[in-house]
Amino acid sequence: MRSVRSWFTAAESLIAAMPLSVMEWQDNAKLRAECFRRILERGEREELISLMRTVYLKKQELAEVGRRIYAADENAMKRAERMIFDELSVVLGVGDDEIIKMIDEKVKTA
Repeated sequence: MRSVRSWFTAAESLIAAMPLSVMEWQDNAKLRAECFRRILERGEREELISLMRTVYLKKQELAEVGRRIYAADENAMKRAERMIFDELSVVLGVGDDEIIKMIDEKVKTA
């Protein structure tokens, strides 16, 4: 069983790695949805963060040209966020707002 301190350290490391996590965008929506579904089923933190970051970056890229991402991509990102935020909330003992602040700080310094 892991100590509370090791969980806390792992959570901090996870947040620190967020700005660096990205995966290749799959242009085929059906293949992308299947890939996201498998990632969400496995629930591996690193994959969830890569999914979140990849969809977020694609969303920003499309917004610059006046377009939006598919609802399925947005939903996958939100499910991954919920899974990660729930775990971090428990481990760090803080709410979503505090987690978002911590992530924003890491992204700005990356």
